[in-house]
Amino acid sequence: MNINSVSFGRTIKVNAPYKVAQEAVDLINTVPTKKGKSNVKQKLKDIFYDTDQGIARVVAPDGKKGDIFIVSGEASQDVCLVSNHKKFNLDSAKKQYGKDSATYEEIKKSENERYSDLLKLIIMETQEPMEIGLKYSNKKHCIESIDIVI
Repeated sequence: MNINSVSFGRTIKVNAPYKVAQEAVDLINTVPTKKGKSNVKQKLKDIFYDTDQGIARVVAPDGKKGDIFIVSGEASQDVCLVSNHKKFNLDSAKKQYGKDSATYEEIKKSENERYSDLLKLIIMETQEPMEIGLKYSNKKHCIESIDIVI
C-alpha cells in the first residue's frame, strides 16, 4: 500500500528581497524542461513539493520591505481566497461610495489591515521551522544558490 505524505500547505521564510523571492516562485511554478533541470530550480521544486495542490506565491504581510515568505499547497489556496475576498470588498466599496470618497479610503484601510492579519494567521499556522536564503547574481541575472537554515 502506498501512503502519500499529507500536506496542509507550506510556508517558508525567505531571506532575500521581494523581487528575488518572486523569481524563485516563477522557477517553482514552471514546468521542467526535458533538457537537464537547473540545480537551483530542482532544489526549489523539492522544497515546495505540493504545488500540484496550490501554486507557489510570494507573501509579504507587512509590505515588500517586511518579512517575505513563499507559500504553496493549501496555504497558497488560502492566500488566494483571502486576496480575492479583499478585492471583492474593495470593488464593491468603490462602486458604492466612489474611489475618491473618504468612506472608501476608510474601508480600504480596514481591508488592508484585515488582509495583513489574515496573511499572518495563515503564515503562523503553516510556517515550516526553516528559512531559505536566495543568493542572486546581478551579473547572470538569476538565482545562483539556495541556503537552507533550520
